[in-house]
Amino acid sequence: MESQLKNLTGFPNVAYSLSVISLFNGENEQKKYSFFVKVEDGSLLQNSIEEMIKDIRKGEIINYFGAKSSSGFNIFEVCEIKKTVANPSSKKFQVYLNLGMLLPEFSKINSRNSFLNLHVSDRKPYDIENNVEKAICFISSGSVISKGDNAADEFELSRSIRNKYNLLYKDAIIFGNSYLEGLEV
Repeated sequence: MESQLKNLTGFPNVAYSLSVISLFNGENEQKKYSFFVKVEDGSLLQNSIEEMIKDIRKGEIINYFGAKSSSGFNIFEVCEIKKTVANPSSKKFQVYLNLGMLLPEFSKINSRNSFLNLHVSDRKPYDIENNVEKAICFISSGSVISKGDNAADEFELSRSIRNKYNLLYKDAIIFGNSYLEGLEV
């Protein structure tokens, strides 16, 4: 409860919760995961991943501490990175299955030929100012996205944006890119 944590008498009690998802394989909790990332050649993300591969080969341990890590969540150790070559015909797809949370670039999406399940995220920062609505809309996993005529490839269907929702982290980026798998229709 916000008022109790800040010890502010009379301040409204606003509850913050952290959703925790645990995946079980039978009776054993699954603690190893694989993430798939599709990157453009020459992009900043591709260069960063290649540097990580070099670090892993040198025996360095790569740890990531994401949001809520101070609560013991979103702490990752990268153990291995494997590079796969995408299907050369992947740029010919017009329709994609979204496998993540995608921040859409609607000007590049043919909404009429898409099946979009939207997820609205309340971007309440943990700060005193709490009376301004700050919401952002993602396209949920399982959605089918049709590429618009003005999109060259699947990388133009999503975007990442600067975090204008929390003044404490002005330079943070809200990652909105997602893994898109081409569909034959």
